[in-house]
Amino acid sequence: MFMYADDKVLVVSHVNLGQAIENLQSDYNRVQQYYHDCGIIENRNKTKLMHIRSPHTKVDLTLKLKTHNFDCLHSNIPLNCSCKTVDIVSDHVYLGIVIDQHFKFHKHTETLSKKLRYVLFKLHRLAPTVRLL
Repeated sequence: MFMYADDKVLVVSHVNLGQAIENLQSDYNRVQQYYHDCGIIENRNKTKLMHIRSPHTKVDLTLKLKTHNFDCLHSNIPLNCSCKTVDIVSDHVYLGIVIDQHFKFHKHTETLSKKLRYVLFKLHRLAPTVRLL
C-alpha cells in the first residue's frame, strides 16, 4: 500500500491474474474494515481498478473487485453479495500524474501540453498590455 495524505494505492503483483485479484480483494477488504472501524469515510465512487501490463499481453478483463458494505465486512462475505463492483479504467490521475495501463506517459505529456498551450495563449494575449519601465 502506498499512501499520500488522503490518497491510497493498493498494488498487487502475481503471475496468475486470478490470484492477484483474490489477493487484492482480501487486502482491500481489510482496508475497508479498518476504515469503517476507525470512522473514516471512504469515497467509493473514486475507487478505481487498473491492470498495468504490457501492451502485447492479451488478457480477459472481466476482473471484479467489490466495495463491500458493513454487513459483508463484519460477517462471512457471501460469494454472490450485491455490493458495488469497482470500475475498471485504462488510465487514472494519481498525485497529478496520468498513469495508463501500459505504464506509458503519453496521456500525461498530452495533458501537460494542453495546459502549457493554454498558459502561453494567455501570456500572448497579455503581452501587448505589459510595458517595461
